[in-house]
Amino acid sequence: MSGAYVSSTTLPRKEEATGRRRLGKLPLLLIVGVLLVAVAMGVRFSPWAREGQLKRASLPVLETWAAKSPNDPQVHYYLGTQLFNSGDAPGALTAFERACALNPRYAQAHIGVAAVRKEGGDMRGAHEAAQRALALEPKSSDAQFLVALTLYYQSPKAARLEFQKAVRLDPKRAEAWYWLGMSESALQQTADAIPAMERAVALDPGNALYQRELGRNLIDVNRFEPARAALEKAVAASPEDAQNLYYLAKSIHVSPRGKEDLPRAETLYRDCLKHLWGAEPINPVSICVTQTDLADILLQTSRVPEAVRLLEQAYQLNPKNLATLYKLGTASRRAGKEARAQALLARFDREDRIQTEVASLTERVKQDSKNPSLRLRMARAFAESGDLARAINQCQVALYMQPNLKEGEALLRSYERRLAAQQGASAKPGAGQLVDTHPPH
Repeated sequence: MSGAYVSSTTLPRKEEATGRRRLGKLPLLLIVGVLLVAVAMGVRFSPWAREGQLKRASLPVLETWAAKSPNDPQVHYYLGTQLFNSGDAPGALTAFERACALNPRYAQAHIGVAAVRKEGGDMRGAHEAAQRALALEPKSSDAQFLVALTLYYQSPKAARLEFQKAVRLDPKRAEAWYWLGMSESALQQTADAIPAMERAVALDPGNALYQRELGRNLIDVNRFEPARAALEKAVAASPEDAQNLYYLAKSIHVSPRGKEDLPRAETLYRDCLKHLWGAEPINPVSICVTQTDLADILLQTSRVPEAVRLLEQAYQLNPKNLATLYKLGTASRRAGKEARAQALLARFDREDRIQTEVASLTERVKQDSKNPSLRLRMARAFAESGDLARAINQCQVALYMQPNLKEGEALLRSYERRLAAQQGASAKPGAGQLVDTHPPH
């Protein structure tokens, strides 16, 4: 027989081969079994695996782990995150603060504290927590953004610098670009606000808020066509938002090319008013502005009686709106109500003069905040406009600066008597602490 001879001892029987294969699989099966048991028991094999486990854990599981590991800052941090996302802000704050107490260098926990405090309106506490996080992690875009955002409500000018740092840290963060644009807009720097808003929109084109604010700023620089395009997208994304409807109507209404499309603007203003009047509570200022703009379209299309009715209502809601006052005066004249028109336009002239004087004095007070004479001039201007509370406030500030100022004492007594007469016999003149809107340095 040709070929190599193979001994039977070199080739195991079928049963032996099968048994050996089974024995060869045992170590692998044991390893897999140990891993499964370890995972079931909560054994963690690396910081990354543990963090992933915490991120995926449900709220009940995290609460159980926090009870079993009360001194584990990471567990408390993720518990705080779950509580915050579920709407339990007090519980989230407790968990985040516990994580910070256990590990004061835990930057993410400080960011959690900042986020909760911001949502609760505690901007100072939120800002301090965000600053602690940023000190621990200077390259944290989350911490930098929260530092800027909490500063915005105190000082848009200071916030602008912080938002500029935020977009440098994370150029793809749409909300940072948006708030940088809002800071520029608040500082009347519309030309700088628009590019920032455009970056926000490019990064998040479906965001109705970003589209609206871009459109609003474009209206301010008379770029009506791109404004309308942005606002059409805002309305498409959020058609029930009254502000979206208003600004789209405005972009059509004020555009030189919008006259042929005034019916669309009128429809949008009316839809906006339905939402505003249906809100709880209503916003008198917004209703006044919207009805005044709608009345302008009605006057352009010779529907004077309805325009006068809307303007009278708007004026009752907000007597301080000079645009409404002036338009009501001119509309009353067109309606043949000459006496009413003259009275309204005379009041407009007086209010316009007073507002101009107050604006001028406000700027002077900023430069010379400790001058009691300027404060008394502001008091007279406020009293003439009927704002006796602010008039009293300015007298009190003047007397704080110069306690024996006879003129200030006389004006204060006079304004307090007038305010008491307005409020009724039960009012207490001078009661309460009035806040100085222009405090001395």
